[in-house]
Amino acid sequence: MECRVEGEKPVLELSHVSIAYSGTPILHSVDLSLYPGEIHALVGENGAGKSTLMKTILGIISPDKGEVIFFGQKRQQQSLKQIMDSGISMIHQELMLIPELSVEENIFLGRENELGFWPWERKKNARLKALELLADCDIPMDPSALVKNLSIAEQQLVEILRAISQQAKLILMDEPTSSLSEKEISLFRRLINKLKNEGVSILFTSHKMEEIFGFSDRISVLRDGYLISSKLRDDSTEQEVVQQMVGREMNQFFPQREVLRGDLCLQVKCLGIPNLFQDIHFDLHQGEILGLGGLVGAGRTDIGKALAGLLIPQSGEIIWKGQAIKFKNPQDAMKHGIGYVSEDRKEMGFIPEFSIQQNISLSSLLDFQRWGVLNQAKEKEIAKGHIARLKIKSKGPEQAVMNLSGGNQQKVVFGRVLQHVPEVLILDEPTRGIDVQAKFEIYTLMAELSKQGKSIILISSDLPELMHMSDRILVISKGKQTATLHKEETSPAEIMSYAMK
Repeated sequence: MECRVEGEKPVLELSHVSIAYSGTPILHSVDLSLYPGEIHALVGENGAGKSTLMKTILGIISPDKGEVIFFGQKRQQQSLKQIMDSGISMIHQELMLIPELSVEENIFLGRENELGFWPWERKKNARLKALELLADCDIPMDPSALVKNLSIAEQQLVEILRAISQQAKLILMDEPTSSLSEKEISLFRRLINKLKNEGVSILFTSHKMEEIFGFSDRISVLRDGYLISSKLRDDSTEQEVVQQMVGREMNQFFPQREVLRGDLCLQVKCLGIPNLFQDIHFDLHQGEILGLGGLVGAGRTDIGKALAGLLIPQSGEIIWKGQAIKFKNPQDAMKHGIGYVSEDRKEMGFIPEFSIQQNISLSSLLDFQRWGVLNQAKEKEIAKGHIARLKIKSKGPEQAVMNLSGGNQQKVVFGRVLQHVPEVLILDEPTRGIDVQAKFEIYTLMAELSKQGKSIILISSDLPELMHMSDRILVISKGKQTATLHKEETSPAEIMSYAMK
């Protein structure tokens, strides 16, 4: 399964690595090599074994069988610090930063001794080294800024800077661009090419085909813990990779849908909140999917929150079925038939420790109780219906949501929102960080809801998703509406040109 480059010795070798949890096999005799300066994409559906493989390379998990060999040396029992000191670093999808510390403090966290003996010396050197690193990577960022005041995208860049500062020989990246805009992804591309030219090896996971084929030199596919394929990028096709990931033919990424535009249901006129967005205006019809495009931080999420009652507009009006309304809170919006799926599902979408059935009923507990007593049998039965309809892979309604894959967690959030039977759904980055099959299932659900006459506002940084699933696209730049485009008459380049105005 290897595609070795002649004359080069691998930085990393996995030889017949097998791992099982409580007797359940997770990885089956995986062989994989990574070479100096190689950018290697590791792809597969959620649950395929990617995270376990990454943790094995990092030394968090020891293989039951097989060997991990780094620069020709078999991995022995080592602490995580010893492994990182040997030249391996990792960028996690779930950010591992301390919000109350500054950018420079987070970059050198745990390595303060390298900066000097005295506290004042460390502080001075941290500032100088951070400024040098930011300049070298061409990233405009204040090293003294507190991480809690940065956007998610900026925090992701801090994670990347920390890995670069460690001068690692191998960097593992788990969904490194999941929170980045198109502009920041372009910067990320420059950064990894810089590392590649310096001989640093990168192993990254991604669910975005344009990145898998745009960044990588080689693509390895995992399915159900087996290494299905490991090929040079130029010897692979998107269709082939998707088929290997899901184990069957997948004729298209996006389902066909017939647009049945119904009555006008929502009007937004001159809507604004100071310093967030201004003069937003559009109509939304039954059965329509309206896309909101633009760069991260442009104001798209704030617009969605204002329509969902999470932010209070200071100007303009929202007209619902011909009547001007003002939402005081999300409950008001839900009562009027507006449902909201947040971009941050772990913060605003569900309670990880709660079960599937508890999360689905969370926003509508009054529907499940009588005389103050919760009807758990009804709660369980309703949850079973959502599990079947949304194809949630689980052990049953009582399974904790934190033990589900990202795609199935997102489906639970959909179940909770759909329990209100909304007429308008606001979906903010609904497929971020989930695998290709889960994406397809969510797209199919959106098409079904649209066919039923539900209206959808889709906020997305994924241009193919935005173009294929939307009927019209509103482009937002710096809080202003710069264009309204029909998908048949536009292109990714045109969308980006308006997004950068």
